[in-house]
Amino acid sequence: MLEKSDFQNKDKIQNILQGYSTCLYYDYSDKINKIHLSKTECAHFWIDFLETFSLHISTLNIEERISFDFLALVFNYNERSFCKLKLDYILKTFPYLVLIDIIRNSNSQWYSTKQNNSSRLDLFHKLVDLPTPFNDKRFSIEPIYTDCLKRGLNHSLWSSKRKGGFVKNFNPETNEVYYSKWSSSYRNFYLDAKIGLAIYFKDKPSIIVSFNLGKNKTLFIHQIQCLKKDRGHYKLGKSWQIEVVKYLKSVFVDYKIHIISGDNAIQFVKDIYKVSKNNEFTSPSEESYLRIKNLYDSFFNHKSFSYCNIKYHVL
Repeated sequence: MLEKSDFQNKDKIQNILQGYSTCLYYDYSDKINKIHLSKTECAHFWIDFLETFSLHISTLNIEERISFDFLALVFNYNERSFCKLKLDYILKTFPYLVLIDIIRNSNSQWYSTKQNNSSRLDLFHKLVDLPTPFNDKRFSIEPIYTDCLKRGLNHSLWSSKRKGGFVKNFNPETNEVYYSKWSSSYRNFYLDAKIGLAIYFKDKPSIIVSFNLGKNKTLFIHQIQCLKKDRGHYKLGKSWQIEVVKYLKSVFVDYKIHIISGDNAIQFVKDIYKVSKNNEFTSPSEESYLRIKNLYDSFFNHKSFSYCNIKYHVL
């Protein structure tokens, strides 16, 4: 079985090259003794190996052949494009691996800077092993993401198992507001950043948080939003947003955490509704915009700063 310790194992890599070098896509003859010295080169080698033998590996029991931690290293340090169709069986078996690219894109798409590899891997492992929120077993949590540019609907494959519920609808022709059952309402969340956390109360959607990872261990929060006021919020008290921030600080204890300013949060919401049909009926009221602004600006303590034309408050 390929374990985490095999990722930069010189002997393991050389044994494979001696037996299968002519099968691989790339020529490693000039670096056979140096691949193990670079995590990026190791990742490129293992991606090449997995793609080359994807048909054979796909017929095996992946969990017994390749460890999750080993694949996390490969996906994290790889900088080449690869055929995800060939490795589709891996992503089906270990769907959380897609988060690595999402974390990487959260920085490149929002801030156009290069991310620290170790910070990305650290955040990934924290996201796939989140503690129970608020020390209350009635709450549960899972990482979610959007693969749209910058922000968009939740596309997390593991959310597909979530059952649905009633959703609010609006008919612009009759000005009628009505409710209907929607099979995806427990997962159909809009994220204001690439990475998100969905918090459930008694298995029903309660709170959404979305954020991006900057260059190093820096999180930029773009969204703390309730989904239904009768789903867990009252259990946390009036200042439930503060409890969410406390939870984030306890999970990401060694990270710098910043939250978007009220003005920028409002602008993001307005940008969404600007391109929506019938936005005069569906967009938030001025009162709602003021509430959003006050919420995010309430986190202002002593310092704010602008980063890539977005103002953030230091938490």
